[in-house]
Amino acid sequence: MENEKILTTLNSVYKIPLQNVNDLDNDAIELGISFKAQASLAISRDNFLLLKQDMKEKITVKDLSENFICKSVQNYLLNVYPNYEIESYNFKIEEINKLKKIKTNVLYQLYNINLDKNELILPSFEMYKPQYFISKYPNPLLYSDIHEQNSVNSDNALHVVLILKDIEMYKEDEFSKGIIIEQKVSDFICFLAVALGNKKFAQAITTKFSCISNSHHLINADYKILTSSMSVSESTYINSCCTLLTDKFSDTHEKLFNLLCSSKTKIEEKIYKSTLWLGKSLITKNLSDSFLQVAIALECLLVRQERGYFIQPSITVTLSETLAFLIGNNADERKTYFKQLKDLYAKRSSIVHSGNTSIDIEVYYEFFNLVKEGIYVMIKLAQENKFTTINEVYDYIESLKFS
Repeated sequence: MENEKILTTLNSVYKIPLQNVNDLDNDAIELGISFKAQASLAISRDNFLLLKQDMKEKITVKDLSENFICKSVQNYLLNVYPNYEIESYNFKIEEINKLKKIKTNVLYQLYNINLDKNELILPSFEMYKPQYFISKYPNPLLYSDIHEQNSVNSDNALHVVLILKDIEMYKEDEFSKGIIIEQKVSDFICFLAVALGNKKFAQAITTKFSCISNSHHLINADYKILTSSMSVSESTYINSCCTLLTDKFSDTHEKLFNLLCSSKTKIEEKIYKSTLWLGKSLITKNLSDSFLQVAIALECLLVRQERGYFIQPSITVTLSETLAFLIGNNADERKTYFKQLKDLYAKRSSIVHSGNTSIDIEVYYEFFNLVKEGIYVMIKLAQENKFTTINEVYDYIESLKFS
């Protein structure tokens, strides 16, 4: 019965003479040109959506985009017209179900970041100075204007070549591929922002280079140029730029960036999400929103319940106490951190419940730095003790209380 319904839907595809293509009513979807039939193929919107839903239900591979499924339906209808059979339809679905994810590397440019040496290579990413990258991996399609003189452009502006490693995706799904790449680069920038720990620098990092230049020339009566001048405005190049000290950066932050690799334990997943929120807090310009994002980062890091929780006063105490025990080295330090964190969390409540927006930048950094330290300690603790869940961290802290 189901097969009959699908066959009926497939046979609802109709062709229109090319000269009548523009006369299609609004309820029809033009599928494209069938060169065999010299006509435009079309299907009613309802029937197309029925096919898409049926195909979607029968596809077992995960993470395919709606766009890819729509294209799959469209290509199938175009390729087999007019000989539709259930066997060919099922074969198309089987073909999709055989798709495998590939691991690939993604090249991006990050502006306003420089290296003190030619390269920085870590397990999850690599960075290069552009000129060094070109000489090491020659590619005529990259940086075609690298030797252009006397102008600021995307090839000679301060930046690094960023290689993100082992990104998993279906190479056939172009739409999903773009989303995955954007998300991975966005995640990387959040991690880099946390490593930098500075709002000004974090907000200057970008994958986009914009440059508006003005030039004028002084010429003599024979139209020969005497002097020239060029200025650049509205450019990412004139924003805050920073240089990474490659050896120190690697030693200090490698364990953090290793979390960008795909395989993660439950506790590493919590640390990952916490780092993203902490990075967003630096990139966000509104200070009250930034402060709330630090609080969310703390909750992602330490709250035991995975979803549907509400922040009660007792949880405030638990979070403050737990972080104090993580980052404090003795009883006096832990008491100081505990009071400090309770006061900061009270400010979080005043923003949420009273609309208080009077957060000073110093208070934001105070909260940010405590949570950042908690993240780095948690990474070290999880690795050294082979912890895989947050409950193991709480058991560890309980043992500290009674030792």
